[in-house]
Amino acid sequence: YFWCLGRARQAPTGRAVGIGISAPQGCGKTTLVDTLVGRFAADGLVCAAASFDDFYLTHEAQRELAAAHPTNRLLELRGNAGSHDVAL
Repeated sequence: YFWCLGRARQAPTGRAVGIGISAPQGCGKTTLVDTLVGRFAADGLVCAAASFDDFYLTHEAQRELAAAHPTNRLLELRGNAGSHDVAL
């Protein structure tokens, strides 16, 4: 938290700071981000969060993608490369 807070406070007034978090599925990225957002708010900072989870294909589109590529097992489930709505 303190590293992120330091980065935010070093930004010129009125400028946004982007902090990216990358890690495998299920390791707690969303929990960490939710905690950071709460801590920033407690310190009077405005924070917004976006997750790649927000950009998955719809269930129907995911099923169509998997059906169009039946030999590619990676496209059977969301989260793998190719299962995000890139145009979004």
